[in-house]
Amino acid sequence: MAITRRISALGALAILASVSDAHDLFFRPDSHFVASDSKIVIPVLSGTFSKSENGITRDRIEDLSIVDPSGRRPIELTSWTEADPRSTLTLTTSGEGTYAVGTAIRPRMLSLPGEEFNAYLKEEGLDHVLERRRALGKLGEPSRERYSKYPKTLLQVGEKRTADFSVVFGYEAEIVPLSNPFSKRVGETLGFRCLLKGHPLALYPVLAGGRAPGAGDVRLPQQRLSTDADGVVRVELTAPGQWYVKFVHMTEIDEPEANHESRWATVSFEIR
Repeated sequence: MAITRRISALGALAILASVSDAHDLFFRPDSHFVASDSKIVIPVLSGTFSKSENGITRDRIEDLSIVDPSGRRPIELTSWTEADPRSTLTLTTSGEGTYAVGTAIRPRMLSLPGEEFNAYLKEEGLDHVLERRRALGKLGEPSRERYSKYPKTLLQVGEKRTADFSVVFGYEAEIVPLSNPFSKRVGETLGFRCLLKGHPLALYPVLAGGRAPGAGDVRLPQQRLSTDADGVVRVELTAPGQWYVKFVHMTEIDEPEANHESRWATVSFEIR
């Protein structure tokens, strides 16, 4: 009996690992602090904040934009590589300021067996979706999910702080800082407004975490949070390092090809 329980636990962990690896999309530069008039290559991680499982092909990109002191402008798709196991984005900075980079990835379909879909919902904090499946007796039903992704990252170019971090890109799912992350210190709190189709996403689960600086890829404790009535979530900056904030908005739909639709939003930054 003990061996059976152990095997089941290991199986559940394997499901969680594979589900987590399959979904998140992050920009993770080597450093978010860069010099002006310099060329940088930003890894695009499709998997976790530490490891990418696959590259993202250019035909999936609906929008690729940068906001810098000169305003918002599109980024040429030739700056984006497609090769597995990860894409990269090459940029050249100009004047000093706080930059924002974002992309919208077109929808795709994902099908999972019921057990794996339930584990994925639990991992992403989507307990309300999981409880509805339980209440309807659908825990064993496989998913047919249409998903899209909207990652952003912030860069501090030179010393001058600007308000470009707060520009709303207009993506279907988006996370917008309420103050400049690069002016924050460890021990402070940083607010973010979570948006769904331009409207505040109220009372919704959000996850925050990251990796600490130094040798290895030391994980920062993940924070399981919720937005308030105005769609604002507040993250405690417990340590220096590269941080992310993310949410997955999931709805049940009734279409021939899909029974769920999700929109994934992430934003990454760094605290010194």
